[in-house]
Amino acid sequence: MNELQERFRCRVNVRRDLGVVEVSGGDVAAAEAEIRGIIERGVTSDFERDAGRPSSYAAAGGTPPRSSRPPPPPRGSPGLAPDDDNDDGFWDDDDDDDDWVLEGLEDELDDAVAWQDGRAGGRGKYVPEQMAKYVDGDFEPMVYTREPDDEDEYNFFSGARFGQLGASDGVTDALKEMGIERPSHIQSLSYRALMEDTAADEDHVLLADQAGSGKTLAYLLPLLQRLANTEKEEGRARPMRPRMLVLVPTSELAVQVLGVIRTLSRGGLRCRSLAVTGGEKNSRTQIEVIREGCDVVVGTPGRVGWLVESGKLDPADLQAVVMDECDVLLGDSFEFAEQVAPLRDVAPKSTKFVLVTATIPEEVLRQLNKFFAGALRVVQGPGLHRPAAGLLERLVDCSGGDVVDDQSGFWRKYAALEQLLNAEKEKGEKDRSQRMLLFCNKIETCRKIENLLVRADRNREDLVPLPYHAALTPERRRDSLAEFLTPPRNGETPRMLVCTDRASRGLDASGVSHVVLFDFPRDPSEYVRRVGRTARGALGKGEVSVLVLGRQVRLAREIMRRNTRGDPVESTPQF
Repeated sequence: MNELQERFRCRVNVRRDLGVVEVSGGDVAAAEAEIRGIIERGVTSDFERDAGRPSSYAAAGGTPPRSSRPPPPPRGSPGLAPDDDNDDGFWDDDDDDDDWVLEGLEDELDDAVAWQDGRAGGRGKYVPEQMAKYVDGDFEPMVYTREPDDEDEYNFFSGARFGQLGASDGVTDALKEMGIERPSHIQSLSYRALMEDTAADEDHVLLADQAGSGKTLAYLLPLLQRLANTEKEEGRARPMRPRMLVLVPTSELAVQVLGVIRTLSRGGLRCRSLAVTGGEKNSRTQIEVIREGCDVVVGTPGRVGWLVESGKLDPADLQAVVMDECDVLLGDSFEFAEQVAPLRDVAPKSTKFVLVTATIPEEVLRQLNKFFAGALRVVQGPGLHRPAAGLLERLVDCSGGDVVDDQSGFWRKYAALEQLLNAEKEKGEKDRSQRMLLFCNKIETCRKIENLLVRADRNREDLVPLPYHAALTPERRRDSLAEFLTPPRNGETPRMLVCTDRASRGLDASGVSHVVLFDFPRDPSEYVRRVGRTARGALGKGEVSVLVLGRQVRLAREIMRRNTRGDPVESTPQF
């Protein structure tokens, strides 16, 4: 399948539900002729065609399983109507096909079984043909390591107590249920900033500190305490008029924040809350809850904006609007500001905007000051633009080889990934990472890696890869994330979330102990967000493995040098 697509610059899609093979883009007629030729010759896998070997199933005297039988005739050439007459030969990777892992790969999966059983050469291990082409068998990348800092609880905790900060009995009771007694640095600073009744109280607030520093509680605790005080004085929230909005970049983060709010509510900080996400299935129920009266609504800017514009949500009583992961919400081009601006314009002048971030590049801060006309108060924690103290950083230099191009680079990094996974396995069941994250820059790379991992371990005995990116359906993403976040059981096969930067946006997975950056991040801020998925919280420990090539080596080593000195990865704006 891959060879066909590369050779004819087309896209080949096996539609088993329709009994056809769709061909679009590129040289459709030539691709159709090749597919028909494959069917007529009875060739059932790329491996057999390239190597010229007899079928392992025929050699064993059996028949190929259903998954390796020839595909149905193609669709998309003269007489079969191409998908798009104007297709230029390229395609968008962001499709929502839920079965991409197996489509067109059934034969290769069977080849992997043959490798594992020793029927295709007796090697006992599946080695992709391309990797054997680009990577020597004795490949050993150069590895540079930065050890974590010495353990010190004051790297995370403030010297104050919640009671000293003005926390109510409801707040302290809720925290006690969660097993939290002391505030982190950013929680201590934010409590003072969001509870003060001074002239500066009219300013909007920006909370900035490293990933895993406790920023969600940093804004929820003081703001929910203020809502509780308002309810004592004015009664419950009125129908369609929530008192607080929390805007987040993804629906998964909305559900996560809602979970924290409801945990606090069960512990004694009572409030009614709701996450608004897309889809007709949930829309009616969400609107009914808002009509009945709700204190806090969590959602994406687009969804919340639609509720306001359609009259389903009235912002007249809003006390606070939180923009969590505001640097991601606003983006390099500040495009989300177009969705936030109408909400800012219709909210009461007394509404406080609270912006929360783990990174704050100079340009984003400049845009924010402009957006809020200079009325922005910055509350910065000590870990801004720095990795967690308990993080071990491992730089894996995959450069070298006789061929230097994208293909060889990918396979050298994949060989290094295999070595990392083998090292994890050798730690033993007790010490190996049970939850790992692997970050790629492109969806195409995510798919390629997961397919390779599936082929190499068809029975899921050593690792279960879980896809998580925008090309999957919301249901598939939700299932992958739910499985990944479920605490591991004794004897369970480790899980690895193979993802794009979507998973770096506020995901709080406390069980993640190893993060692999298969692709080097495009900017320092993204490095901070990705590595912040592990070694979270007080005395949190974790490791990150950064796979780099060529010029990336110098950039990665500079990051490690800055971290060793305690300097920020990215320059911190002067506030």
